[in-house]
Amino acid sequence: MKTYLLFALTLGAINIVGVLLMGNWLETGASFQVSAASIVRPDYQNIPTERITTLGGQLDVLDEQRRVIFRNGRPTDLSERYTAEQLLGRLYDRPDQSHVYTLAPLQTLDGKPYSLLLAMPKQHSNFYVQLNLVLLLLFGIAVYIYSRWTARRITEPLEKIAKTITRMRDGHYGERMSFVSNYEFNLIQDHFNEMSTHLERSELENKKLMHSKQQMLLDLSHDLKTPVTTIQGYAKALHLGFVDRPDRQERYLKMIYDKSVVVTALVDDMFQLAMLDSEEYPFAAQQGDFAEFLRHIAIEYIEPFESKGHELVVEIPSGKILLSFHANSMYRAVSNLLSNALMHNPPGTVVAVELIDTEQAVRLHISDNGSGIPEALRDVLFDPFVRGDESRQSSGGTGLGLAIARKAIERHGGQLKLVSDHGRTSFQAVIPKSHN
Repeated sequence: MKTYLLFALTLGAINIVGVLLMGNWLETGASFQVSAASIVRPDYQNIPTERITTLGGQLDVLDEQRRVIFRNGRPTDLSERYTAEQLLGRLYDRPDQSHVYTLAPLQTLDGKPYSLLLAMPKQHSNFYVQLNLVLLLLFGIAVYIYSRWTARRITEPLEKIAKTITRMRDGHYGERMSFVSNYEFNLIQDHFNEMSTHLERSELENKKLMHSKQQMLLDLSHDLKTPVTTIQGYAKALHLGFVDRPDRQERYLKMIYDKSVVVTALVDDMFQLAMLDSEEYPFAAQQGDFAEFLRHIAIEYIEPFESKGHELVVEIPSGKILLSFHANSMYRAVSNLLSNALMHNPPGTVVAVELIDTEQAVRLHISDNGSGIPEALRDVLFDPFVRGDESRQSSGGTGLGLAIARKAIERHGGQLKLVSDHGRTSFQAVIPKSHN
């Protein structure tokens, strides 16, 4: 609508300018269209003749004998007289005639029957045809200029859109459109840039995910290689009979068993993480008393905490707290959080388990006042194979515990985050009571 309105205003402006520039010409053309009948009047002496004579015309007033008594506003000497044949010949338009003649009867103020004969040059009689041609030419010029301008406003954005789409097709997701045009193209530009931002973010996340998977495979290979190599070495030594003393054989067998436990734990953790990461894997939650569930887990960890010199403080409401949860995965999540606090803190650490019941969700906080977590690890702590001591030794655990804990909480529709403040490290889980 804005474009069409602008076009209409442009044509209107051209017409106004044309009228202003051709004012005299229009007036001239109007004069040439004057006929005797249009200017006749009883007081013929006062008929304005200046414009007629300026344009090469002639105005004669004839009496009853067809004598010229008045010409171009002035009396004559009555020496000129038209015959009937001459007058009729003037009124008959012939190709060789240079003027166009019109005749009108004239009744004077004193009642005399006169005639008014008007002659105008014929070469200007086609004025309106010329005027129409000029206006048509101006209209054509306006349409051409408008079409070029409109085409430029359309083709330039389209060319930029096509170029940007081509570069995006080639994988340049950082491309953005930047042009000024009408509303429709600006809307396309905004939506395209929004889509580009989304695709660029998705591409970065995909690359990050691929890098994470590659790193996880490298870490898994590393963590499996160390115990498997140990198992192979001790087993070969026993097989070849290099160890003949019973006590050394016993020690080698125990080493093989311990390393096999590490491998089993790693494989089990990998399976658990893959299971939680798969939406197709069955995840049947059942309604249960979550408070009683946590009490049983806390009881299991009392002895390990006391043996390492830790203090376990449990704050769980005495009443029932009904929650729909998957017992195995939730047990794995809570036990991994407690094991993490047990493994990475020095003796004397106070570990608190707090359960808070709200109307919409339950909140589980497992916090301690131990050695804390380095700043560099806080953003990647929940990634697979990240250990609190940054070591790659099997004695530091599989490095999958916190990743499994977070994934298990997320499968319940909740969130698990790390809060480190005022010398305390707290893992805080929020689990909604209703989750589809």
